[in-house]
Amino acid sequence: MNSRDYWERRAAQDMYDRMGTAEETAAEMNKAIQQTSAYLEKEVKAVMRGMQSFGISEAEAKKILNAAGDGTALQRLRKAAQQVSDPEKREALLNAINSAGAYRYRITRIEELNRDINRQCRELYKTENRHVTSALRNVAEDSYYHEIFSIQKGTGLGFSFSKFPRQDVDRILRANWSGGNYSQRIWKDVSGMTARLKNELLVSMLSGRSNEKTARIFQEQFGVNAYCARRLVRTESAYVANAAQKSAYSEAGIDRYRFVATLDSRTCECCAALDGKVFDLAKAKPGTNYPPMHPFCRSTTIADFGVEELKGLERRAKDKDGNTVKVPAGMSYEEWHRKFVGRVDKSAESGIMETRGTTIVNAESVVGKWQPRNQFSNNIDDIIDYQGFNGKPTIMYNQSEFEQAVERDHFLGERTFCADSEEDLQLYDKQLKAIDGEDYFYVNCGVGGAQYGQGMYCAADYTKGTITADKFEHEIQQYSYSDSHKFSKTNWLTLDPSAKVLEIPDGYDRQRCSDYVTRKYKEQYEKFRLSQDSVLKAHWEEYQSGMDEVRQLYSKWGDDAAWKKADKICEKLNQKFPDAHQLQNDINAAPNGRNAGILAAEMGYDAINASGHGTTNSYTVVLNRTKLIIFGGDKYEYRPKA
Repeated sequence: MNSRDYWERRAAQDMYDRMGTAEETAAEMNKAIQQTSAYLEKEVKAVMRGMQSFGISEAEAKKILNAAGDGTALQRLRKAAQQVSDPEKREALLNAINSAGAYRYRITRIEELNRDINRQCRELYKTENRHVTSALRNVAEDSYYHEIFSIQKGTGLGFSFSKFPRQDVDRILRANWSGGNYSQRIWKDVSGMTARLKNELLVSMLSGRSNEKTARIFQEQFGVNAYCARRLVRTESAYVANAAQKSAYSEAGIDRYRFVATLDSRTCECCAALDGKVFDLAKAKPGTNYPPMHPFCRSTTIADFGVEELKGLERRAKDKDGNTVKVPAGMSYEEWHRKFVGRVDKSAESGIMETRGTTIVNAESVVGKWQPRNQFSNNIDDIIDYQGFNGKPTIMYNQSEFEQAVERDHFLGERTFCADSEEDLQLYDKQLKAIDGEDYFYVNCGVGGAQYGQGMYCAADYTKGTITADKFEHEIQQYSYSDSHKFSKTNWLTLDPSAKVLEIPDGYDRQRCSDYVTRKYKEQYEKFRLSQDSVLKAHWEEYQSGMDEVRQLYSKWGDDAAWKKADKICEKLNQKFPDAHQLQNDINAAPNGRNAGILAAEMGYDAINASGHGTTNSYTVVLNRTKLIIFGGDKYEYRPKA
């Protein structure tokens, strides 16, 4: 083996490369931050121009606003005005707030601007989260394979190893290793900035500071956010890279590691003290004896193993004929990756493109268990993320192989979307296929629409090829060119055979489709609640038996005596079984106005199909992209069966 110094330098260089990737991601995030900042600064200047002064200092304004608590801008300003100690200032401020003049108009404009700040910052969160998620997944996979490569090259042994599963990558990304995962920390940073921006607007109103100064304060707040974003992506990249290295050590059967600090003038005392020390892998803990030790940490690790571990690797390096597989000292990482990881490129004759870490997610029902998380701006994105449905699809480039996949599966479908520029069209296509770091699966109907539940709409043929070409052509034209959208693209697709499709029977109109999904959801919710409580289950059975009689009596229209009797029975049942009565209320409230796509995803379905709709006789809404198979060739030639 080469010297320890060599491998320590190599490990440090690998970490340096990871941090370079992190800086590139931070730069992309900074562009989005600057765009949001510039837009809001312009709006702020328009609202604050010529602001009236009441002789209240900025410090005093902040103090009384903090005491005023939460509420709308108008509510907070009124509460704040009541706390102004100087009676003349208080009266002048209250008169301005309650007047119908320019000051009251500014308050209305600030309310609108507050809503705009909320919208802009939510979009900023989504953009930052998307960039970071894509970057961290790449860092995880790259770090894992680089570490396996380093161990193989260091030992000279091409031992067998498992590819890095997508679920392991996602497990690392979801880890709450320092009080929360990266997505929660991004939300905390952005939501904190949102609150500060809205507060500064009210401070400006109370103190009468200039529009230039208010805009400058906004710029400073966005500068803080940019710094936090850079710190987050660098620190999270360090965590993910080291966590992936740890997975590589486990895969290679190595149970010890050596801490490697980057020793220079910027090295902190804690990392310098750990440099060179060996620890058990089972006891590794970030922030204690495993990097990252702190924000912007540059430390890393190398494998530490002896004779026994080497013997184990030698046994795993045998080919089918019993010969030892060697890794030449001069082999580059790219050469090694092609040989041992074996990804297939787009031009491969097999027709299947590299799956880029695709792992099919088989979700289960989380009805009654899942609660929306506040770092998501809408519930569809939240449940898709929670279920792991936003992973990468399989893309096939050979038409005959794609058609075989169609035969194995439920249907053949087409997804058409349009755009007002070629660039936007390419972006939408990349988002659908999760290409080039674009990982936003537009299930919230950001592109196109889904009338039967939020999700990725497609016109589908469940006969797998007997629909005539003009039927598909009609659907394609519906979503193609328009006066405002000059560019369009059609993707042909199917689903993995394991996909669970919620079938809405033929004959249901759009509204009744939603009602059907809601009814199925209530059934699952009832089943879940009863499975948790045997006493409630017994009470529920008696309660429902009595309610059967109530429903029968209520069905007698115009019979007052029957209805009065039903009322009395219902009242007695509610008093006798309050837990069952509460469950009935909970079941009715459980869907909580949620869209059919959200409900289906909660129930663990991969797609919804509404039969009898459209010229192809089926509309399908895809929820789980990991079950999606897309034809990626230059042109799909639809060939209906005879």
